[in-house]
Amino acid sequence: MGVKRSKIVIPLHLVWTTKNREGGITPEIEEQIHRALFAKAGALKAKVLAIGGMPDHVHIAVLLPSTITVAALVKQLKGASQNLASEALLRRTVFWQEGYGAFAFQINARHRVITYIQNQKERHAQNTLWPTLETTDEEIPG
Repeated sequence: MGVKRSKIVIPLHLVWTTKNREGGITPEIEEQIHRALFAKAGALKAKVLAIGGMPDHVHIAVLLPSTITVAALVKQLKGASQNLASEALLRRTVFWQEGYGAFAFQINARHRVITYIQNQKERHAQNTLWPTLETTDEEIPG
């Protein structure tokens, strides 16, 4: 008889911004940042479904493992890309804004979320955004 294990699937759409939404995610470093995020998420056992964004923010859809909290995952992801971005920009040591947005979604809606993230540039150009998914906690009036 095999060992029983729990199956935990927590789909999350994460978003965070550059400091003061100043931009800085240039086409030259965007792919490098996305690779760093993908590698770090995998090392933390989070399955990446999609990564995308704009010059001033990043979106990532993941399946959160039961072994890490949302806050710890985001901290690790931001850290993995922080040094890369700061070195490439040679501007500042703090690249990412402090907070983030984390939105749970139904697993059967994953294709819509993936498409949304992969098409960020087109959605912004056409202003067909999902407003809730474009904000972080700093941007919500208190």
